[in-house]
Amino acid sequence: MNKQHGIRLATLLCCALSVGAMAAGQGGNMQGGQGMGSGQQGQMQQGQQGQQQGGRYGDFDRMNRLMEQMHRTNDPQSHYELMRQHWREMERSMEQLGREPSMDLPRDRLRDRDRTMEQLRDQMRLHQEEFDRMEYHRGMMR
Repeated sequence: MNKQHGIRLATLLCCALSVGAMAAGQGGNMQGGQGMGSGQQGQMQQGQQGQQQGGRYGDFDRMNRLMEQMHRTNDPQSHYELMRQHWREMERSMEQLGREPSMDLPRDRLRDRDRTMEQLRDQMRLHQEEFDRMEYHRGMMR
């Protein structure tokens, strides 16, 4: 794994973990990151699954699974398709976060939501850069 890939993986993992904590309403009560050196992705605690069936938790769970699949595949086309699916999940999550009524949120929850949305935007920008590189290399291969 090169340095750029490691940084990107760490950024993706942090984004997924912070968004997952927010979606589960735990403010950071989760595990993850311990297995990064062995190539494992951090996961939200399975016990939180019963707290929110589907909804935002389901979206973040799907994003985590897509990230795992993306980093396991060696096929460039599969990697590209998984990135596209992950992109759509991030868009959906941002839409859901944007629909929350701001007036009803406590200040710290509002700050968490804003920070999470900013992290999602940053992650989407990184994905777009990766898509652009992939498209460039595809053009060079033809």
